[in-house]
Amino acid sequence: MSMITYNRDIPDGPHNPSADQPLMKDDTNAIDDIIAVDHRTFNENASGYHKSIHFDQNSGYVPGVFPVNPPQFFTGSSTTLPTFGFPNAFAQLFYFTGNAIDSSNQYAIATTGGVANSSGPNGSVMLFAGFIMKWGVAAIAKTTSTHGEGTVLFNTTGAAFPNHCFLVNVNLRSLNTTKIASISFKEGSESVTGFQYIFNVNSADTLDYTQFNWWAIGN
Repeated sequence: MSMITYNRDIPDGPHNPSADQPLMKDDTNAIDDIIAVDHRTFNENASGYHKSIHFDQNSGYVPGVFPVNPPQFFTGSSTTLPTFGFPNAFAQLFYFTGNAIDSSNQYAIATTGGVANSSGPNGSVMLFAGFIMKWGVAAIAKTTSTHGEGTVLFNTTGAAFPNHCFLVNVNLRSLNTTKIASISFKEGSESVTGFQYIFNVNSADTLDYTQFNWWAIGN
């Protein structure tokens, strides 16, 4: 964030009021600007309430009481933070700390025309205790009319897991229940960047099975 300038000791007794008036106007606007950084500002509903809490995270900043750069706290849904909030979600307090790949990059949802979409099929979110959940819908890459194999990459849902991928789950999406089909992730293929899957169906298929759902847990 850029610096907000304030002129101390204005107005000053010896000064001509007309000389101080422009500076007084600047100072009045500066008060409004600095309140709006973390609070609902003047002429807004719930004026004065916190909407976020920011700490200086510049690499050269050495805080006086924190041994490391402190986290940034945010509240609300996408109406206040369109990049990180989930549209129409309940407001909540959460924070980012550490490198972006360990924190803010792990919050992602699908977009439609660049606008956050709460019904988007792909996403990633941080959970309590440092866990990260990712989910999505992927197209089945068929190698024959009854078989398919492919790879799903987590970078379509924000970023790779920073440390580990603990669990992957997959299930088919179907337009037809008369054919018998299965999908599974390939044993040992799961990693921080993605996983591989195997698809099979008992008779030739071109349209009934085209996509599958997946989700993964890691940290």
